[in-house]
This record gives sequence, C-alpha cells and structure tokens, in this order.
Amino acid sequence: MKISFDSVPFAGRPPKREFAHITKRIQAADIEIEEFRTMVLSGYTWSPCIYRDNHRKNDCFLGAELLALDFDSGIFPEVIMSRCRDLSLAPFFSYFTFRHSDQAPRFRIIWRLNEFIETPAYYEACVLALLKLFPEADRACKDMARIYLGTDKGAFLW
Repeated sequence: MKISFDSVPFAGRPPKREFAHITKRIQAADIEIEEFRTMVLSGYTWSPCIYRDNHRKNDCFLGAELLALDFDSGIFPEVIMSRCRDLSLAPFFSYFTFRHSDQAPRFRIIWRLNEFIETPAYYEACVLALLKLFPEADRACKDMARIYLGTDKGAFLW
C-alpha cells in the first residue's frame, strides 16, 4: 500500500511548532496493511497521499489509495459505524485520536479504495462524496496535503 509516513512517532498530540518538522520528514512508503495499522497505533503521523519529491502540497499529488475522515464534533462512533453498515461502506480501519475522551469523542475512519487514484480531481470527488454522506466530518479532510496524527488511544472495530 502506497502512503506517506513521518519517521518520528508521538505519544500524544505534538506541539504546533512540530508540524513544520513533520512536513519536512514525511516520506512516501510502500507498506503492508498490518504495518500501517501498527504504525498508526504507535503514534506515527501519516498522509493517505504520496507526493512528487515528497513535497506535501496539493499540486504535488501523485496518488492515493486511502480516504480518511475526522469526526471531532462530538458524534459517537457507533452512530457513524451504523451509517457505514447501512450504506455498505465498510471502513478499512478506524481509531480514536489523541484528543478523544468518552465525553467528547474524536475519531478517524479510513476507507481503502479498490485502486490507486492518480487523478487529483478524482481523489477530491471521492472525499467530497464521503463528506456528503457524513456531514459531521471535518471538511478539511478534502485537502490532499492533509496529514493525520497517529494515536495512543487505540482502534475500534465496526
């Protein structure tokens, strides 16, 4: 699976000043599914996209095979997972983010595509379609240069 990963894991949400360093370190990788899950659950930052010369910018998009949505509005994962079942959109992976708490749920859901997308417009259309189905999600997820923090809060199954 082609994806971009940072080389440094975090045990909690990093300070804002660290994000510039993450941007410089993030590199394309071709990894196995279980390695992806292990790295995310070990706190590694990632992006579903790979970029020309590892420049994490929308105009450097080379492709992606994952789509991800963040849910930070307080909706419970069970509600979203029920909708996934109703829509037959089985997630590939889902996990709680660093800022998650039982009182204020924050989580990320990831879908794996059947093929590697190399067209920026097609990738954006796929994310926008998911955002229509899940309006509670963070709209910033449509950004092809977006990075996602790993976690220390664990995964959950649907």
